[in-house]
Amino acid sequence: MSTSSPTPLKVCWLHEKRGAQGGAEANVLETALALRARGFENTLAHRETTGVDEARWDEAFAGSVHIPPGTPAAPLLAHTGADLLWIHNWNHSEDFENLRALGRPRARMIHDHAMYCMRHYKYHPLTRRNCTRPASLACIFPCLAPVQRGSGRWPLRLASFSAKLREIAHNRSLDRLVVNSTFMEGELRKNGFSPEKIDVLPPLPPERALPAGLAATPAEPGHLLFAGQVIRGKGLDHLLQALHGLSGDWSLTVAGRGSALDKCRALASRLGLDERIEWLGHLSPEELARQYRRAALVAVPSVWQEPFGMIGIEAMRHGRPVVAYASGGIPEWMRDGEHGRLVPTGDIPALRAALVELLADPARLAVCGERAREWVRAHFSFEGYIDRLADRLRAYSLSFRKERG
Repeated sequence: MSTSSPTPLKVCWLHEKRGAQGGAEANVLETALALRARGFENTLAHRETTGVDEARWDEAFAGSVHIPPGTPAAPLLAHTGADLLWIHNWNHSEDFENLRALGRPRARMIHDHAMYCMRHYKYHPLTRRNCTRPASLACIFPCLAPVQRGSGRWPLRLASFSAKLREIAHNRSLDRLVVNSTFMEGELRKNGFSPEKIDVLPPLPPERALPAGLAATPAEPGHLLFAGQVIRGKGLDHLLQALHGLSGDWSLTVAGRGSALDKCRALASRLGLDERIEWLGHLSPEELARQYRRAALVAVPSVWQEPFGMIGIEAMRHGRPVVAYASGGIPEWMRDGEHGRLVPTGDIPALRAALVELLADPARLAVCGERAREWVRAHFSFEGYIDRLADRLRAYSLSFRKERG
């Protein structure tokens, strides 16, 4: 467990949005609540307010500082008395150098690939081939990353490659960086970040109590679950193609929504899968828990390089085995053959073979599910994540003070 601190650590969090929105906002809120329970004093600096779940944000943060658009952050944060500046998603990296004047350590959690990839998702939108390069002239050609989707009357817009290089340089100047996986650590090192500044710590979600009676719910034989955003990078279309022609009494629930949903529903119809698929859209945590309990197997066919892959962790917490592409950080939280099956990214025949292999053996699925539950309990608990994060934030503050006498 994390050791107690004689005085509360005052942390100023920088995050673009205040209020519920997406995964990064959920991590900021749940982590801040847990750290406050350990004696941390939290202040939030933000540029936007979503207006959603404001009461819980008020509970997590003792103070809130709005940074208007175009206004430097440092002068408005000087009065917070923070011991540490803890940066999450912040779209104005030019602030990072100005924050140095506050004389406090500047640490950042990198949630995804956006900081070092102009397309944000590290693969080509047409070929869907994953990129293994650092940010370089290859972003301009052959990737054509500066040509991006526009809005309004203009279908395309040009993004600045030089601005991306400046953003990377601003992030290199920070005192510490925390990433989700050793895969992401490698991506930072490719882009010239000092390994001594990088810590690996997956930002895990809290475990949630199950509704009454749900813990004893058995899995439905042959039932699969796909949960999360339905976007191209998550590979639902690959799963549908792998299921095409699969014999036996199987069914699939899709819990999520996103920009690729209509195309995936159309693909399912063309493949003759309509009668086997239930499309539920976005679900509350309680409703999603019920779907995990129904599932005999959870599919994570991500074709993009997952920074970590939280859906798999949630499935394993419910004692459900996983079949997944071995993309990005996914191999860091599951073991092939013990917790399900890992197959090469983008290999639809291998994905189909893994589905056939696992669905044909319910007893093996049950064993894999129990192994998965115990593995996650031992290595990926929310309490363990908070303990390690609390220790690291205190250590960042202490080492910074020692370096400056």
